[in-house]
Amino acid sequence: MARGTGRFSAFTTRIKCGRCGGSVIRCANHGGPPLWKCGSRCGIASVRESELREISARIMGLPEFDSEAFKSRIDHVEMEENGRLRFFFADGHTEETAYTARRRAHSRSMTEEQREQFIAKIKASWVKRRLKKETENHDTPDSSSQD
Repeated sequence: MARGTGRFSAFTTRIKCGRCGGSVIRCANHGGPPLWKCGSRCGIASVRESELREISARIMGLPEFDSEAFKSRIDHVEMEENGRLRFFFADGHTEETAYTARRRAHSRSMTEEQREQFIAKIKASWVKRRLKKETENHDTPDSSSQD
């Protein structure tokens, strides 16, 4: 979609969790402001969409957020520990800035050891799925080689 409206936005698939490597997803938050948080629930702090848009505009040097400019100039964004966002630009440079960290209540109840075990489990399952997908893609005969 042209302006980040509808089901997908300019941020869809471009924001990754710096803690576990998982995808960051948009949550409608039951009528509250939309949030972006780690889809694997590793406990990294979420960010409000409005703040993400403001920060993105500022990082790109624009007066307001422009989804087309974001898609063309930003390769991806990582949500880091301690409320930091790292922007990876298409030209290869990176910039980092702070955001207002919003933590999930249950994530604070996990010990560091539990968190590390959870992250290792998520990474292992992601690698397993990725390898399976790659294997399936390689097992599929190339349509150009068929007679």
